[in-house]
Amino acid sequence: MLKFFALMTLTFSTTIATAFPIVVNCDAGQSLNRTLSMLGKESPTTVWVKGTCTEYVKIIGFDRLTLKGLQGATLSQPSTDPTDGLTIQVVLINASQGVML
Repeated sequence: MLKFFALMTLTFSTTIATAFPIVVNCDAGQSLNRTLSMLGKESPTTVWVKGTCTEYVKIIGFDRLTLKGLQGATLSQPSTDPTDGLTIQVVLINASQGVML
């Protein structure tokens, strides 16, 4: 029974998160990858990006994801190579459709 409520809470919180504007402020220590990992991938979602994000962004398995930069937003390549063995790409889009940057 506890697992059921945990699953319902997770499902509800994911639905709520995509119903409101999502803003990632990298200047305040937020991460675009961390935010993307918490989103549902099946419904249209828009994420607004603020500040300078220095990370390798992985967009995998999304359907209709839009990333929009607010004025002055930038995405920079980190000075270190990724540790996951992927080809070094600042933005990796894989197994996704309808992605707009």
